[in-house]
Amino acid sequence: MRRVVITGAGSINALGAGVPTFADGLRAARCGIGPLTGFDCSGYRTSCAAQVHELAPPAWLPRSLARRASRSDLFALIAAREALAGAGLWGEIAAATD
Repeated sequence: MRRVVITGAGSINALGAGVPTFADGLRAARCGIGPLTGFDCSGYRTSCAAQVHELAPPAWLPRSLARRASRSDLFALIAAREALAGAGLWGEIAAATD
């Protein structure tokens, strides 16, 4: 059996983007649940949920990719980069792709 070590973390959630923002929200006991504003939910039984607000594509993401990417793709890309940076691997990956 191989051992795995987690060296970086990334987070996009209803409390905010980034692990520090998420941790601050947890410590302050903030709630990310609120009225849905991303779409018309009148046909559903509930009108509240935990949704991510105002997440713009980051400047490091090529515009062509940002236009094609779904919202969940953006979440994954942003959280993955944060995790890689936290692990000290982002510089190595960026240098290898240049």
